[in-house]
Amino acid sequence: MAAPRAALNRRAGRRRAAGPAVRSAAAGLALNAPSLRTRAPLIHAIAQALRTAPGHTLREDFFLELLHRGFTPEEARTQLGIAIDWGRYAELYDYDSDNATLALEELSG
Repeated sequence: MAAPRAALNRRAGRRRAAGPAVRSAAAGLALNAPSLRTRAPLIHAIAQALRTAPGHTLREDFFLELLHRGFTPEEARTQLGIAIDWGRYAELYDYDSDNATLALEELSG
């Protein structure tokens, strides 16, 4: 079930559409918030960190720094990019590319 591009871009300038790999993977997984919490630990960790962060927002650098402990900078960027796309697609959190920040979906606006 691929999301229409308009839904992914409903906040013009704040959302970027998920790439083809994410859309095809999501279509095969019945991607939704509960399944991501159990099947994707990084996405779950991002959502949890945002729930406890002041203002429910964090800069992407916070997550990249953590990922650099186990991945090269390029791999960390790729991992975070995928987690951002999937988490946004499931409407767990939002990503503002202008400020490089993530925020809880229901609180962003």
